[in-house]
Amino acid sequence: TPSDNDFGGMGYKTKQEKRRKKKKVIPPPSVDDLKAPKTFIFRSGPGTPALNGFIENLRRMMLPYTAQRLTKKKSNTLKDFQSVAGPLGVTHFLIFSKTEQNLYLRIARLQQGPTLTFNVLSFSNCADVMRIQKDPPRLHPKIFERPPLVVLNNFVSDQSHIKLASVILQNMFPIINVSTIVLRSCMRVVLFDYDKETDTVEMRHYLITMVPVGLSKSVKRLVWSKEINLGSHDAVEYILRNTGSTESDAEDNEENKVVLPTDVGARNKQSETRAIRLKEIGPRITMRLMKIEEGFCEGYVVYHLFEKKTAEEKKEAQSRLVLKKKEKEQRRQDQERNVRKKQIEDGEEEEEEADDEGEPTDAEYYRREVGEEPDPELFSKQKKSPANKRASFEPWWKTKRNKEEPQKETSTEKKSSGKRKKNVNDSVSLKKRAKKT
Repeated sequence: TPSDNDFGGMGYKTKQEKRRKKKKVIPPPSVDDLKAPKTFIFRSGPGTPALNGFIENLRRMMLPYTAQRLTKKKSNTLKDFQSVAGPLGVTHFLIFSKTEQNLYLRIARLQQGPTLTFNVLSFSNCADVMRIQKDPPRLHPKIFERPPLVVLNNFVSDQSHIKLASVILQNMFPIINVSTIVLRSCMRVVLFDYDKETDTVEMRHYLITMVPVGLSKSVKRLVWSKEINLGSHDAVEYILRNTGSTESDAEDNEENKVVLPTDVGARNKQSETRAIRLKEIGPRITMRLMKIEEGFCEGYVVYHLFEKKTAEEKKEAQSRLVLKKKEKEQRRQDQERNVRKKQIEDGEEEEEEADDEGEPTDAEYYRREVGEEPDPELFSKQKKSPANKRASFEPWWKTKRNKEEPQKETSTEKKSSGKRKKNVNDSVSLKKRAKKT
């Protein structure tokens, strides 16, 4: 095979060079990425396939500042996620829990709270939303590289729990700086709408699109499509077909039409008029605020939909909560004190064992007290402690071989046995001679 040197370095690559994958260089996070709020979205307890799919769609909606591949095991607890969230800079938890009758969503702010509990009345996945549309949009992965815009509608109220809910929902998404924002990055929008009559909050997720104004369908296809086959009909007839206004043009009001201040992509140039349209891409959710807790998934209940307390009951609940915190702190201190005490006792036991192992023998004790060397026969029969004895161990193959095969005599043993035989024969011959005489 020819190499690059044979062709003068003309860029011919071998198969090995083609198979090599370039390592992706991950840029360091910017200041905005470090300051942006991040979320964990997971389920607590049993669930259903529809709920699991909705959680995946909700994670995709919250991209890029969420853990899309977060997995939860049965053994994991809330403290496990809380311990991991600190180093990763996670600020909000979205926890789904299902009972036999209802589905609940808890939005908790780390580390001190508050925690909002919603009753989920209905939800729809992205596939369900796309299925009911006549012309569903095509979603490119790049639209999820930037966070969505947030719009809060009808959250103007004198009630404190509505104001707190609006602040928590808004703070789940990064703050937008109007002076430095790039229009090209504004591709999605999340809408939270509060209905005062039903006391519910609805969430919708839309894709932002820009369409030229005052053009028929045929002209739009000429402008927007990359490849058009005009061989089947005349170009003039194709352009003049359906020259009137379309239904979509009738829907575009003056409020929807804008003049672009800068270039937005290759097709939308500066100072051109475009109509802004929103296409829903899902997911949907309808929920009702049930409870607000002061702490992180615990603490004093600031608001409850069904339970109403008087001023005296609120004071009693707060005092009970303070007493509970003191008892918890006292139990923690007692536990730490017991652990330290146990560690000290274990250390003393280890020192005593070390002292026992280093006790002097009887001979050393006699030498130290009497000042003379003891007789060698005095302590020769002293038995060693069983702790210092080492059990002899032989592998099973050696013991088996010794039983099956007889021991072979060495050369010295052979000589000694030969001498014994000669001595025995000599003694026998001498006895025979003595009898004859």
